[in-house]
Amino acid sequence: MYSVTKRIDFCYGHRLLDYEGICKHPHGHNAVAEIEVQTATLDSRNMVCDFTDIKRIVKTWIDKELDHKMVLRHDDPLVKALQQLGSRCSCSIATQPLSESRGSFSSTRAPTACRWSG
Repeated sequence: MYSVTKRIDFCYGHRLLDYEGICKHPHGHNAVAEIEVQTATLDSRNMVCDFTDIKRIVKTWIDKELDHKMVLRHDDPLVKALQQLGSRCSCSIATQPLSESRGSFSSTRAPTACRWSG
């Protein structure tokens, strides 16, 4: 099995509702998406895939959907307020915008082309 991993850095903001710690306030994070592509055989260039393809597909999606945007729970009053201000509120999600749910969010909303099979 062959594999390559591409690291993509991005920033996003969020806050936690129904939480008493400091994360109840809007704040931002630096995040990393590690995209691993696996295949049993190499392509005609002796590559798993071209990093340019990962960048074109995945980084373009991250830049559009997540980078420098707020990720908020669907019932957060900030969603409507930020949208009315024309802010880059990425989306409202069903659960708290935690690190644990970020991976699930990305894997279910990422473009189908990101879900390579080799």
